[in-house]
Amino acid sequence: MNEFKKQVVVDITESQTIVELSYLLQTYDAEIFILNHSKNHVQEINPKSILGLATLQLKNGTEITVRAEGNDAEEAVMEVVKFLQSAKNND
Repeated sequence: MNEFKKQVVVDITESQTIVELSYLLQTYDAEIFILNHSKNHVQEINPKSILGLATLQLKNGTEITVRAEGNDAEEAVMEVVKFLQSAKNND
């Protein structure tokens, strides 16, 4: 089983929603996780879950780790990274 992970600093636009991210990830077979270790606590959620994403409370400037396990793990992680850095990519 392939595992891939990458650290990223969140930089999203105001128009992006967690529903969009969850929808994008439904096509991947990999198990995907976002790890947020800010504010003196660690939280890991499955971004395919809208409820999980809602509890994560992502804010621009937050450094997170995106991790996935499965045959398309790297592609899934890079999809999350692309989404979470879309404001930077539009500069």
